[in-house]
Amino acid sequence: MRDFERVGLLLFVALSGYLVLVIEGAKLIINPSGQTQSQPAGKGFGLTCQGDADNPDLFTEMKWVGPKGELVEGSSGPIEVSKAGGLLLLMFREPTTEDSGSYNCSAVYDNIDPLNTGVQLVFYRRPSELRDIRNVKGTATTLTFEFEGPLDDGGLPIRAYVVKYYEQNEPYDDAIVQEWSEGFPYVLENLKPRTIYKFRFAARNEVGVGEWSDEREIKTPAESYPEPPKFITPGGNISTYPDRFQIRWTVPLDNGRKIDYFELRYFEAEKKNGVWRRIGETVVKEVRDWENAPSYEMTRLKANTFYKVEVRAHNDIGFSQDATMVFQTAADPSKGTQGRSHIHMPGSEHEHQSNGYQGTVSSSLSIGAIFAIIVAVALVVLIIIDITCYVRYHWGVVFFLRSRVCAKPMANEKAKEAAFEDGKGGGNETNNGNVKLDANSVAVTVTEKGDNFEKKTRTEVDNPAFDKEKEPFKVNEETEKDNEGEVANEDTPMIVSAGAKDTKANDGTADDVKNKSPKGSKSSIAKDSLV
Repeated sequence: MRDFERVGLLLFVALSGYLVLVIEGAKLIINPSGQTQSQPAGKGFGLTCQGDADNPDLFTEMKWVGPKGELVEGSSGPIEVSKAGGLLLLMFREPTTEDSGSYNCSAVYDNIDPLNTGVQLVFYRRPSELRDIRNVKGTATTLTFEFEGPLDDGGLPIRAYVVKYYEQNEPYDDAIVQEWSEGFPYVLENLKPRTIYKFRFAARNEVGVGEWSDEREIKTPAESYPEPPKFITPGGNISTYPDRFQIRWTVPLDNGRKIDYFELRYFEAEKKNGVWRRIGETVVKEVRDWENAPSYEMTRLKANTFYKVEVRAHNDIGFSQDATMVFQTAADPSKGTQGRSHIHMPGSEHEHQSNGYQGTVSSSLSIGAIFAIIVAVALVVLIIIDITCYVRYHWGVVFFLRSRVCAKPMANEKAKEAAFEDGKGGGNETNNGNVKLDANSVAVTVTEKGDNFEKKTRTEVDNPAFDKEKEPFKVNEETEKDNEGEVANEDTPMIVSAGAKDTKANDGTADDVKNKSPKGSKSSIAKDSLV
């Protein structure tokens, strides 16, 4: 039983592989090839479907299916289907735009699996006749036109306009055909002066050229002075140099007579009441040699100054109209930053149009000012970082300055306190740091009322640093007061030496003064003490 299952499985796999090979080897091909076919409406067009396999005779049920899923068949009418050998032909006798859509060819190969392929058909029309044609400008050698598109573009956008023209005395077969892309200037050049031409115009889409317009005649005018040139200013109207500026311009139409030179005039200008007016002298130059676009570099200009330049072309008949522009030179770097006026104006003027200033005036920063701003911002950032480091981590420049500057007064105060203790304890001259005490500099004042006894050293006057040190000496003062009171009551005169007086004062409170004095202070006993 297991052997039977294995044999059946092998047969199934082999049969499946055979079917895959058969289906993969068979396919349908449509000619002309391509997923989309664009054809003009009203013109006959045909498609063929052909089976491609090792044995084409195995293709059956081959048919065409229309855009709506309908079966396309029949040997008469606008659409015909016929079979010739292994080909299935789909023929459009007079197609219209309504016949556009997706057409599919399907068939079955060897009665196994259906095959299918398709193509997208688009039937377009040629454009209709142009609605209007206007000759907007004419010179001795050129004509400029404007067109109003056709009423029917054929379902496709207009790609170009076509003109067919010839001289009045020449045959139609010698007509010249010229085409302009949509959106470009429609200028016909290289015409003869004082000549009658006949013209016909048409529009073109992807299908082809549409209906031609009626023939019309146009006579070119006589020779005249050239057309005005046009400035080419890729760098704008502001010079990058304080003393020079280069200009370029196009070579205009000569109107039947060759241009022999260009005249250039420039002068310093200022704007008053919306009009640029001349200041100073006018410099006049002639440019006779050029290639492609003529150019000229104006030198010895003033820095940060407005100039107006005028250029006109010349031929045998005369000068063209002026092409004008206003530009500004850069500020002088050696004199610092000056205010700059940024201008935005047309590059040329024609037919006596004033070149007005259209724009705003703003000041520009020099490189030095920008560098100063950057340095200032960097310093502010560094100060903020240093203060943050001082507050949080106790290091940085601020912490270093505080520890160096503020630590010295604190050390001096401690030295003064230690020196004061040494002077009070011994009564001798002491020199501890910057403080010097004199044993004889003690001022004693006795008041009758209240028998108060005060003594102050010179270093103690008006010095709050010694307020805390006064407390141990209050006990000594009270003891001395009691001893003097007893002597006064006995009416016995008694001379007390300075050394004895200090001994009496120190006997009662020596230990207290020692305990009160700061660490590291030294006490000395006077030489004339009773001890």
